[in-house]
Amino acid sequence: MPSHREKGGDDGDKEKASDKMKRVFKNAINPLLDDGGHKIGGVLIKAGQEVIYSKIIRKIMKRDTRSWMHLVVFSLLTSAFDDGLGAWYSSKKDFKPSADMKMSDVIKEFPRPLLSCLAINWIMATANQGFHNPMKSFSFRELLIALAAKDIATGGNMVLAKNMKNSRKHIDRFNELQQKQRDASRLKPKPKE
Repeated sequence: MPSHREKGGDDGDKEKASDKMKRVFKNAINPLLDDGGHKIGGVLIKAGQEVIYSKIIRKIMKRDTRSWMHLVVFSLLTSAFDDGLGAWYSSKKDFKPSADMKMSDVIKEFPRPLLSCLAINWIMATANQGFHNPMKSFSFRELLIALAAKDIATGGNMVLAKNMKNSRKHIDRFNELQQKQRDASRLKPKPKE
């Protein structure tokens, strides 16, 4: 669908709001559908693990204040930004696919989703409270729980990719999606000359 500018936006012809929303939605899901939707399985495997691990951690810490739906939405939203916003963390050569990881590689991945967790937490809080000072809705404990759940899910992907052939196929496609996000990110480190 052509953009507002391509349609000749200078002559006063404005794109309808419904068309704009359709375009935004298509752009949001297009990375998952560019190969016929085969990456969706890997995203769901990772997001499902994150939600379950987050719920377990919250029960253990007696901080179970988030609904299942909130955790699902948070996990799916952050998965779209984890690697793009996490590209600052390391160079391309430092990333390993799940099947090639060791436990030390999983632990090194802990800080990668930091920016996406902060951003999506603020966006979701803004949806509830309106625009506000991010520190009013920030909880360091919530951030640590989210990062821990994401890191444990990375370890879960490692175990699944090494031990289950069918899961490995989906996780490998998810790793391809992550690499595309890192390659497209403007936050990635500049190559050393």
